[in-house]
Amino acid sequence: MNIPLRDLFYIAEQYRVMTVKKNIYSSSKISLPTPHFVVLYNGKTKREDNYEYRLSDAYERKEECYDLDLTVHVININQGHNKELLAKCKTLEEFSRFSQILRDFNKTLDISQAIHSAINYCVDHDILKDYLLNNKAEVENMVLYDWDLEKYKEEREDEVRQRDVIIQQQADEIQQLSDEIKHLRELLEKTQ
Repeated sequence: MNIPLRDLFYIAEQYRVMTVKKNIYSSSKISLPTPHFVVLYNGKTKREDNYEYRLSDAYERKEECYDLDLTVHVININQGHNKELLAKCKTLEEFSRFSQILRDFNKTLDISQAIHSAINYCVDHDILKDYLLNNKAEVENMVLYDWDLEKYKEEREDEVRQRDVIIQQQADEIQQLSDEIKHLRELLEKTQ
């Protein structure tokens, strides 16, 4: 959900770097390249083939039109999605297959064994073969980092859910005590 905000920071920094030697106070227009924001999604959560995130979705006040907005186009490249696009780009299709193969190995192996097995399988089956042979260590490190980050997010979400359950239990107990106190007051009033 925060990708549009991150992209806004990124593009602002890129434009700043591109124009550092130009006079932005000049009356002459400074030409800028037109940005396009695209995310290739290959996560585990079920998603549509294509969807968008907008910076304006994060705004506290909703309006019909925004002076500043940024749209990120998300393209699901998981197996079974955007088949036409994947058919047009062999590397992207092979990356999609590699991701699925890695997930399949990870069902029965720990992540480091799964990475090693997936890389070997893909090299043997000519899936991203040249890239994997030339960048094996980098791929292993990148996947381990992504998996660790994903695991961290899942653990944090579990902690939040557990806290929510505890908070709800405490709220129920407080309500029950409040009801008992109210009932006791009513009984006291009747006896007086």
